[in-house]
Amino acid sequence: MCAKLILKKGVVKIGNTAIKKRRPELSFLNTLFCLLVIFIHIISYMVYSFPVNTFKYNALIFSWKGLTFVVQGFIMLSACKFFLTKKDEVPYFKYIKIRLKSVAIPYVFAFIVYYIVFMLRYDYKLDFWFIFKNFISGNLVYHLYFIPLILQFDLLTPLWKKIIDKVCPVAAIPLFIVLTMLCQDYLPYIINKCFPDFTFLYNDRIVTTYLSFYIIGGYIGKNYDKFLNLLVKHKTKVFIIYLFITLVFSYFTYVNYNYIYTVSFYNNIHSLYVISALIILFLIAFKIAPFVMDKFKVLKDIDKASFYIYLWHVLTLYGANYILEKFGIISDFLSFIIRIIIVYPVTIFLCILYFKKIKSK
Repeated sequence: MCAKLILKKGVVKIGNTAIKKRRPELSFLNTLFCLLVIFIHIISYMVYSFPVNTFKYNALIFSWKGLTFVVQGFIMLSACKFFLTKKDEVPYFKYIKIRLKSVAIPYVFAFIVYYIVFMLRYDYKLDFWFIFKNFISGNLVYHLYFIPLILQFDLLTPLWKKIIDKVCPVAAIPLFIVLTMLCQDYLPYIINKCFPDFTFLYNDRIVTTYLSFYIIGGYIGKNYDKFLNLLVKHKTKVFIIYLFITLVFSYFTYVNYNYIYTVSFYNNIHSLYVISALIILFLIAFKIAPFVMDKFKVLKDIDKASFYIYLWHVLTLYGANYILEKFGIISDFLSFIIRIIIVYPVTIFLCILYFKKIKSK
């Protein structure tokens, strides 16, 4: 009964299109991914600070690799919300206009600010070809690639709509999982074979590397009630599958990152782990999100401001690094604590404040 009450919340209207209100479980996941991506970027400074095959090294490696589902999670959520909220019924060019305003314009502004900082801090030159290449690829700062990536998915929405509407998920999902794995492993090689003088360096930031996550998210959004009912009904099986994949992934992570031997299919194992982790997180979120999101009101604010938090948290992290440098702090543990207590509150507070300000206009 509780699940039905959650699933049958009212609708709101955007123009002539009725869309459903924010689901607490989706808001919870969005907030979780937002907070985790900051944590991943903070601990990444420490990952290779310890000798290989030591307890500290492995603790960091398992934490780091075990949490690297956030980008895929954002993509899955984006597709889920697109189909769940009936945005697929919004005319294409109107939707693209909305996305350019809400995603591309903040990205342009953030890119300019980061570049100015790099000019002042690292003596970057005003090289327009360099700027153009890094703007298109999102390569200026390590986290910005996500914005051009998600805009690629937005531009191809007619294709995703056709697939989700016309193809059975039982056939499409395994097909796209395999296709994604093949693209992850072989697309640069194929491109190089076709164009021998060209080396493709951006396989980690194009749609082919994340196809399965978007397609799965799209089917979830299109069949949301059915998906949640199946998830709850088969929760024990889902957990056992997740546990098995996690154990396999942990083993190959250990041998690969401790240089015992190179796991050539590691990316494929990682993809399966990410899918299983995201599905289990959906189940957890469905169970606890209504209580958690109501109990801790700040999480709702983080959810709404999450895009800005994602854009700007690295700038705050650079600020924290500058402080560490100025005070000569070299301890890994102390540096970690200082980054945590600076980056989280400063970024979250300022981004929530900014979001509320622009929404009040």
